[in-house]
Amino acid sequence: MNPKIPPPQPSSFPDPDTLLERIGNFKTTIPIDPEPPGEDPAENEIWIRRRAILTRTLYQQYPDHDKALSCVVEYWMSLVKQPHLFLNVRDDIGDEPLEITDGYRTYDFRNRSEWEEWKKAYDRITVEKLAEAHRLIASYPDYAIAYWAHETIIGKLEEDVLDFDTEHQEVDDLRRILDQLLSAVKDFLKYKAAIGKPKNSERFPGYFEFVSQKVEESLIFATTALEYAGRTEQMNFLSASEELFPDSAELHDLRKRIEAVDQPFKLSFRDLISGSSIDIRDYRGDVVLLDFWATWCKPCLDFIPFLKNLLTREQYRGLKVVGISCDMERIDTDHEDDSSEQTRELESLVLKCAQNHGIDWPLFIDHEFHKKWSVKSIPTIFAIDRRGILRSTNARATLRQTVEELLNE
Repeated sequence: MNPKIPPPQPSSFPDPDTLLERIGNFKTTIPIDPEPPGEDPAENEIWIRRRAILTRTLYQQYPDHDKALSCVVEYWMSLVKQPHLFLNVRDDIGDEPLEITDGYRTYDFRNRSEWEEWKKAYDRITVEKLAEAHRLIASYPDYAIAYWAHETIIGKLEEDVLDFDTEHQEVDDLRRILDQLLSAVKDFLKYKAAIGKPKNSERFPGYFEFVSQKVEESLIFATTALEYAGRTEQMNFLSASEELFPDSAELHDLRKRIEAVDQPFKLSFRDLISGSSIDIRDYRGDVVLLDFWATWCKPCLDFIPFLKNLLTREQYRGLKVVGISCDMERIDTDHEDDSSEQTRELESLVLKCAQNHGIDWPLFIDHEFHKKWSVKSIPTIFAIDRRGILRSTNARATLRQTVEELLNE
């Protein structure tokens, strides 16, 4: 049943302190992850709708408030987490008490159909989110909420690059998205240079560095993903990114990673499982997949069954897998001399996880190795051909096709 919505009352907004008091237990750190209180869908629906009303009202009516940034972040995060609910219900400050609509949902993203349902609703919410981001930049360019707006626009363009379908979309469309991404980053950098520290930013001294880092990472992720579009597109975009961030060590490392493709790959290590020494040159004649993963990475663990099935099916044709653990030793400043003990603890942790998930291929632990190769997200798959030549540093999305092509060479 839809709620009964009274006539709008545009002038009857409570003061900020009243809004914050009604929100209750409001976090003052960024990013915010609003979590409903329990398992009851009805209770959760009312909770998240009420907070959405209050957070939206505060940031829109009081953009100069020191918690406006928290409010704009939480409001749009709520809509992304519950797109079906907020597509059908849009409450206003005068709508309480709220009536249950049964629109609150939980999503199992491991279920393809549920993920597709969420994605369709998410895309519709994103259209509204981008429109709001542009409005905030135009209306309040010197306030902290404009940082969120720039990040939102850049993040969506990065997502468009990562999701680009080269089989069904034209390369000119990809170039248009890349130009838009570079233009959005330029706008952000001009904005950042012009205003310095934005107004009402005292509560979040680290947020603005966080956004700047995310903007740079958007260029890194986009450059990495462009491997599917070919070396020319990838290097052109990387060069343009380096012009925007000329002092970026990460972009410099990414260039070395891209230039390493089609070159012999070197790696020697002690296998955590067998204890034996392994040199990647020993696999000449085989196709080798390097799987960058970590024990704490759920997508990595979810990807293991796929790798196991692929290896079982193709190992007779010469397919091998090597795991590269990106786990790190814990930092214990009180016992800096116990590094060997920490190393043993880490190896035990990784080995136990590998055994629990049925990993029986060689494992290499070195938390610096993935940094050297500019691996910013995991799981990431490198592919090495039968001659020991690195052929791809981003093979996960097209893994079946890549493996088939390399095995047939």
